[in-house]
Amino acid sequence: MTSEDEMMGGLPLNKTRIAAFKNYMDKCGLMDLGFQGPRFTWTNKSPAWNGPIQERLDRGLGNAEWKLLFPTAEIHHLPKVKSDHCPIMLLMDPCEQKPPKPFRFEQMWLIDPSFPSVVKQGRKASEGVPLPPPRSLGSLAALNF
Repeated sequence: MTSEDEMMGGLPLNKTRIAAFKNYMDKCGLMDLGFQGPRFTWTNKSPAWNGPIQERLDRGLGNAEWKLLFPTAEIHHLPKVKSDHCPIMLLMDPCEQKPPKPFRFEQMWLIDPSFPSVVKQGRKASEGVPLPPPRSLGSLAALNF
């Protein structure tokens, strides 16, 4: 941890240990790369009535040169699955990682006079492109009735 806002619950912070960690980061020329997702990456898994502790222990660090090479890199805290720690994921170029948005039909397109010709052009362009296989045989059987 590097500050008090990276902990909730438990004993008071050991300021000597925090200062030692910060000094080590400074000595090595490292900086915290920040994060997206849940604030805390570790929990003692105690129930709420038994004084749960949550802390941000896991983090990504880099130096100035690395940051210049990968200016858009992002650290993501992922959901805990079976561990008491969140896995963290480094995306080197998050712009490339984003999946394409799904197609959404807009009703207002129907009032545009060019809509029918755009659809016809799209159909012509897709001729000869194989269709994906059906998702299930059950849906095909239902269509044959």
